[in-house]
Amino acid sequence: MRTAPFLDPELLVSALSGALVPTLAEQVLSAGHPGAAHARRARIGSPALIVCPHLSVPYGPEGLGNGRFLAETYGVLIQVRTAAPDAWIEVATTLRTLRAGLFDTLEAARLDPAWAPLRYVGGERMDVDDDPAQIYRWIEYYQTETALTLRPRTL
Repeated sequence: MRTAPFLDPELLVSALSGALVPTLAEQVLSAGHPGAAHARRARIGSPALIVCPHLSVPYGPEGLGNGRFLAETYGVLIQVRTAAPDAWIEVATTLRTLRAGLFDTLEAARLDPAWAPLRYVGGERMDVDDDPAQIYRWIEYYQTETALTLRPRTL
């Protein structure tokens, strides 16, 4: 489990659950990475949103001192399951609707006062070890950042 200064992914899960369940998504889950959802696929409803940490990057002036930042990117995996291999129009419509709902909920949302508002940074189609005719996946990426400060050491 990651601890401070990382943003708690459960903040994203709560925001999405409140805005999109049950109207657009059946459930919102948190996973360590997009592939972790594959192991639990029997328990995942459809459509489902799975929040996963993607990338943490410190940046700013080199060396020790204040003035550095930590950028966190989170993926929100959209998973739509269908039994009909020719239901791609219905699946595409569901994916488009969920992507719009994600954007409306997360873009410019400030989930923690210590972190900058979220911003959309891209998305892509993603398949994880399944027949794409049965489970369709799309991942959207949102990024936020916070200032890193040095804390005095106590002995």
